[in-house]
Amino acid sequence: MIVEAKFVAYAIRNKVNGKGYVGITSRGFARRWSDHCSRVKNPHKDDQAITRAMRKYGIDSFEITVLASSSSFDDLKLLETQLILQERTRSPDGYNETDGGDGCLGRECTAVTRARMSAAVSATVRKEENRRALSEKSKAAWRDPDKRKRLLDGLSKRVIRDPVSWKQRISQTQKGRVKSEEERRNIAAALTGKKRPETVKEKIRAKAVGRKATSEARRKMSASRKGVPKSEAHKLAMRQAWEKRRISENNPVAAAKRSEAVKRGWVGRKAKASNKQGNDENT
Repeated sequence: MIVEAKFVAYAIRNKVNGKGYVGITSRGFARRWSDHCSRVKNPHKDDQAITRAMRKYGIDSFEITVLASSSSFDDLKLLETQLILQERTRSPDGYNETDGGDGCLGRECTAVTRARMSAAVSATVRKEENRRALSEKSKAAWRDPDKRKRLLDGLSKRVIRDPVSWKQRISQTQKGRVKSEEERRNIAAALTGKKRPETVKEKIRAKAVGRKATSEARRKMSASRKGVPKSEAHKLAMRQAWEKRRISENNPVAAAKRSEAVKRGWVGRKAKASNKQGNDENT
């Protein structure tokens, strides 16, 4: 029996396999059920799992019941997540594709869906007028104290189930991406004068230890530094580094390590030259 109420939580149950779906509505239960039936008769590429199931088994194979009602729709959203767990209707046990709460929490999109969404967003953002409008709107929101507080509150409550995996995915999308000159200038301007926290400096130093730059990287670094005046702090750091190196030169252990490194380099170069000569003779 269909019961009419303003804000209700309902369940649709498949009488053939026992699977169910939990939903909520603010438009009245009868109207929401009518929407479900209408979607069954009008196929769409973005149909929900419950709609596809009703089309497959037939509308008569499903029974509908009211689970709860409330005078507050916000309270009903919270209740929906509990009812989905209680009724065991979360996919693959049922037809709910999200965790509930009138949103996309917990929804896992297919690769095709993600690609389609990405292409649609990219096509919109790539337009210069759209990018400027989005930028101005975002800046205005962060300048407004009330909106800024709401944004920060929302970010603090955001739940990332696997932070490590999330960071890896972001890193992967940026690899091989070539930034435009305008984007490089904007990043440089944003970072100019900004001091890194000590924790960030320590991570950068730890990652750089033992890393050798390629010849091309050294050439680029040298070219970028030519003609750039050094600050007094920079000069002092260079003097201290040279003093440390001079002291280490008088250290027998350090001298032995340098000698061994030179020998390894000489042997390696000699072997490379010998191999090259042998290849030339064979050709």
